[in-house]
Amino acid sequence: DGISLESERLPGLARRLIDSGVKVSTIAVGDDADEGMRTSEVRHTLVSDDDVYDAAAVDGVTVTIHDDDRAGVVVSSGVDITERDGSTRLTLRLTSRPTADVVIPLSASSDRCLLSDDAVRLTRDNWEDGAEVTVSANVGASWYGEEACTIAVGPTSSADRSYDGLDPD
Repeated sequence: DGISLESERLPGLARRLIDSGVKVSTIAVGDDADEGMRTSEVRHTLVSDDDVYDAAAVDGVTVTIHDDDRAGVVVSSGVDITERDGSTRLTLRLTSRPTADVVIPLSASSDRCLLSDDAVRLTRDNWEDGAEVTVSANVGASWYGEEACTIAVGPTSSADRSYDGLDPD
């Protein structure tokens, strides 16, 4: 299936193998990049001590590769802090290796909490470990009991099309 011989001079064994449905398995090498679904041509050449078979032409086979890596942003779960000197760390990481830097902007919904950075940059080197941002209670802000401060994340910007414009919220 999918294998044909360019030359009819390959008699006997080769013809019987092809007619009997000899299967060739192909395994894609796993990686961490989101490259999407794509096709590739597998080419091969017969090698034999028999001059009839040696270097005989064999048509290439087109293979469809289904990529299992998907671009995404993972944000560590919700955090609680207290008014007095309270702080915690928020970790952001990517689900696959980007082909270019990914910038993820961050903003607080009110002045009740402060962020150590207003964005993180994740690269081919730190995408998996991620980057941390410190979220602190703003002791200078007015507090009235328990109040929420939401951290907005994204949308991302990147020259990597898989990571450009992702909105993890």
